[in-house]
Amino acid sequence: MFVFGLDIGYSNLKLCFGETGETPKTAVHPAGAAPAERLPGNIRPGTGNEGFRVQVNGKSWAAGIHPSRFEIWERSLHPDYSNTDSYKALFYTALIMGERDEIDLLVTGLPVTQFDEKRESLTGEMQGEHTVAGKRTVSIKRVEVVPQPVGGFMDALGNADADTTEMLAEGRVLVVDPGHFSFDWVLINGSALQKQSSGSSTEAMSAVLETAAAGISDDYGGRIEPDRIEQALQQGRNHVLLFGKKVDFAPYLDQASRKVSLVAIEKLRTTMRKEVESIDAVIVPGGGAKWWVPITRELFPESRVISPDEPILANARGFFELGASG
Repeated sequence: MFVFGLDIGYSNLKLCFGETGETPKTAVHPAGAAPAERLPGNIRPGTGNEGFRVQVNGKSWAAGIHPSRFEIWERSLHPDYSNTDSYKALFYTALIMGERDEIDLLVTGLPVTQFDEKRESLTGEMQGEHTVAGKRTVSIKRVEVVPQPVGGFMDALGNADADTTEMLAEGRVLVVDPGHFSFDWVLINGSALQKQSSGSSTEAMSAVLETAAAGISDDYGGRIEPDRIEQALQQGRNHVLLFGKKVDFAPYLDQASRKVSLVAIEKLRTTMRKEVESIDAVIVPGGGAKWWVPITRELFPESRVISPDEPILANARGFFELGASG
């Protein structure tokens, strides 16, 4: 059975796919998507990343590149993201990258606060046949949509040693997922999702980037767009240019992440009330895991804090595990 784990985020497109019983392939690309006409020309041919080309409503779109590459285009940072053409373009890009014309099962996720409202419609949109390019069609037999942090739980469960597996399967496990637009959390008790102890906050990585950019502007003058820091992170750089000088943004990200994560996790603790006192383990997947783990350890000193290797891929890997194990 061919299973496709798909995590379409606000900042990155993550996928994990393959035949059950075999080692799956993984990929990460920036989650920028816009009509191809919004791409600028390049002064030097071959120097620009033009992304993947897909067809959305009969129009050519470029996807899988950073949003800053597009001219006169605003990226989607709102709760209705899954209903946008940008989301569909990224979905089609993922299907092209999956290297198959037929997918037996696709598993994806939605933020916790959007799950009940949007699960049925998203399932209907994704299941069936899709013309992703002029002469390329991909068919999806079945779609399963789960709350986003469930992917992180399944990934941790599938990569743990025997003792940790037992604890995760039988214990009270909190999954906190700091994404770009939303900070989501779910409580899993004995492998059962506790919906009343789950929730979301918009105090996420986008807020961290905005706070860090403001700190740099306060110290150096001028203006740094948060997108420039995000793009530098995606490219593995630790600096941005301001007035021709390299500015190391790591200290600003550290300060901003502490400030934002304290607010986000305090909301989590308020929502969960007494449950936070008896958590066996806290799993921290997602692209912001690096900055959220320290404060999570401080606020949950009695719990074991687990952050997976390549946390940015954790949800996609977990979606694949969920599909492959079903």
